[in-house]
Amino acid sequence: MNTDRTTPKEEADQEDTLGNGAHSVVAGNVAVDGATHRGWFMGHFLEKACGLRATSAVEVKWGAYSAGEERSSWGMSERAATLCILFRGRIQFRFPRDENLLACEGEYLIWSAGLPHRWKVLEESCVLTVRWPSIPEAYTEHRTWPCDTIGEES
Repeated sequence: MNTDRTTPKEEADQEDTLGNGAHSVVAGNVAVDGATHRGWFMGHFLEKACGLRATSAVEVKWGAYSAGEERSSWGMSERAATLCILFRGRIQFRFPRDENLLACEGEYLIWSAGLPHRWKVLEESCVLTVRWPSIPEAYTEHRTWPCDTIGEES
C-alpha cells in the first residue's frame, strides 16, 4: 500500500524534475557546468533544457578557491538553509556572532535560512555547497550588516 502523500504542486514539481516520469541519468563536469554561474551547477536559475540540473528543490555549487580569496561582503539566503562540505584546504567562515574553520577533509557547516555569512580561503581549497530549496532572488549580499559581529564594532 502506498502511503506517500503529495500535493498536486509537489507532484507537478516531481514530474518536471524527473522529466514527466521518465527515469534519467545526467553526467557532466561541475567546473564546466557551473562556469557561467560562479560554480553553481544545479538550481532554479538553469533553463529547463538543462534537465535534472534545473530544479527548485536544491542548488549545488562546486567551489575551487585559491589562498587569499574571500567574500568580504555579507551574503545571506533569506529562505534557504545551506550546507558546505570541505574536500581539501582551509576556509574560515564568519557569522554575525560566530566563527568556524573548516580545516580537515569532510568537515562541514550547516546554517539556517536568514543567517548572514562571509568567508576567507586560508589555503587552496575545494568545497561543495548545497542550498535548499532553490528560490529565485532569495540570496542577497551586503557590504555591512546591521548586527553585532565578532571582533568588530557595531
